[in-house]
Amino acid sequence: MKIKVKFFSIIKDYVGTDEVTFEFSNNIKLSELLEIIKSKWPSIRKLEDEVPIIALVNGSICQEDLNLKDGDEVAIIPPVSGG
Repeated sequence: MKIKVKFFSIIKDYVGTDEVTFEFSNNIKLSELLEIIKSKWPSIRKLEDEVPIIALVNGSICQEDLNLKDGDEVAIIPPVSGG
């Protein structure tokens, strides 16, 4: 099962890339994927202490207990603000 993760804005700077694909042999929940990402890039944890991180699955905000499916696209973004 392949899950594409895209990083946006300041998160992309912390990670050093705008996209990565993870491959899993078993089902995985969004919360588990987020923990893997935070373990791989600990700087995201530090950023998350300052601002909440938003995860979209296929363009929609989802509960973290969502079971991801092969081909899902997860976007990791900081909160959007404007004026």
